Formats: sequence, C-alpha cells, structure tokens
Amino acid sequence: MNRKNFGQLIEVLRHETAYLRPNNKSFTQKEMAENLGITLRHYGRLERGEVVNIEGELLTKLADAFSLTSRERHEFFYAAGGVSQFAFKQSQDELENLMNKLTRIVKESIFPVFVSDVLGNILLGAKGAMPIVGFDKDEFLELKYPNVLWAPMQIDLSHAFVQEELIRVMIANLRLIRGTSLRYRALHVSKTLFADLEKYPQFKAAWQWVSSDSGMDFEESRVFKQNHPTFDMELAYFSLGSKVVTSWGELFVTTFTPYDEKTFFKFKELKTQYGDEIVQTNARWPYPPKIG
Repeated sequence: MNRKNFGQLIEVLRHETAYLRPNNKSFTQKEMAENLGITLRHYGRLERGEVVNIEGELLTKLADAFSLTSRERHEFFYAAGGVSQFAFKQSQDELENLMNKLTRIVKESIFPVFVSDVLGNILLGAKGAMPIVGFDKDEFLELKYPNVLWAPMQIDLSHAFVQEELIRVMIANLRLIRGTSLRYRALHVSKTLFADLEKYPQFKAAWQWVSSDSGMDFEESRVFKQNHPTFDMELAYFSLGSKVVTSWGELFVTTFTPYDEKTFFKFKELKTQYGDEIVQTNARWPYPPKIG
C-alpha cells in the first residue's frame, strides 16, 4: 500500500470506532488529533496520505486509538510501510490453475469444505456444506454478498434454541475477518459490506467482543456444538482452516471435521446425497478478477 492508500485505511478505521463507542458515533478528525497529541492539520494530512515518514510512536498511538488487536497490528504496521499488495507473494499464481486446484480439493474432500476470501465471502463450497452454513444453494447464490456472516445475521436470534450456537458461529467468523482483513478494509467492496452489516445490532455487539485480544481466542472457536435447526440434531465439529497466499489476496480453505460419531455419519450422509457437486458464487476477491 502507498501512503495515499494508507491514509484511506486510517480514515476507514476512524469510522469503525463507531462500533466501539456507546453513542455509535465515530471519532471526528479533531477528536483523533487530540487523542494522538498532534494538530488537526497534521492528522488531516495523515488521512490524505501526505505524510511520508510516520514515526513508530505515532503508529502505535493510532493502533491504540482504533483498538486494534494484536493480529490487526501486524497488518496495520505492514500497511504503514507502503509496500504494494502485489509484493506480498513472490510470484503470481496463474488464476485458472489455482482455482482448479482448490476446486479439486472441495470436490474430493470427504468432509464439508469451502473456500473463502479475507472478507468471509465464500468463493467455492461443497454443496453439502451449504446446509451447515445455513443456506440452500438457491438462497445462497441470491445473496448480494455470499458471506459466512449472513446466515446467523439474518436468523431471528430471539429464539433461545439457536441463539447461543449461532452467536458462537458469528463470533468465530468475525474473528477470522477481523484478524485478516485490515489491509483490505479501505476497498469499496469491504466498505460496502461493513455498511450493510451495521444494520444488524448483533454485529456491533459481536464486533465489540472481538475487539480485544481475549475476544480473539482462536483456540476457543475451533470446536462447535451446534443445535442445527435444519437437521434437528446437535452437530459437533472442528472448523479447521488453512491460508493460501496469492498475489490477488489471501484465501482460506475451511474444513468441517466431525467431532463425534453422530456428526460423522451426518457428514457422510451429506457427501452421499450431494456427491462432488460444488457451489461457485459470484463473490469477488479483494482484488479482481471476478471468479466464475
């Protein structure tokens, strides 16, 4: 990212402070300048990308003001270096070959698996994985953003039967997004996604929870015991992921691995029912081109 892009990122993170404040209003530029101990003019130049050399102490104060977690700070300080996103990978993967490899993984896995980007948008998924996420194929493809957050967001959480399990799923998804997406959050697609999520009060509550390092406990999020309303049974599974670093942005391959015998046989039943059918969405990577 160059200085202009970093300035845009600072502006986006300032607006995100609204998620953490009781009045739901983000810090103004004046309030930020006062918190950082700099002039309003200096802060304005930061957001416009006009400051070439930013001192480490000021970067740390910015990270504190934005309540960045430890994982986000790595991304933030990396972005402050002005390094191009395309330098993140040593050599560019050929898009078609990469997607063919990932498609084969999704098809051949005996357990439900899907591929998502840093914003939680699912690019590819085993068709049998869709009911676990909370959608059938047609519902999922109709979504403006086929994002793993939308299932728990759009379900009525006033029902105690599903509330605890779905909130845990939502928290886990937000942990992934908050821990990986910082360098991309100034992009239009990211800002639009977050603007839509702001409409859901449970999103802000969950965002506040994952804004501390204690709320970013990834170990806690690996095992789910979900009273699944579609299957009318408890699913118990590990959610295991691996990161694929590409010149277009990071991708994540997530596999649902059974935690008990009942879940194993349910996943086996889904594999038998759907075979190697996959769902390919119209989600975009943080950088184009469009997939599909």
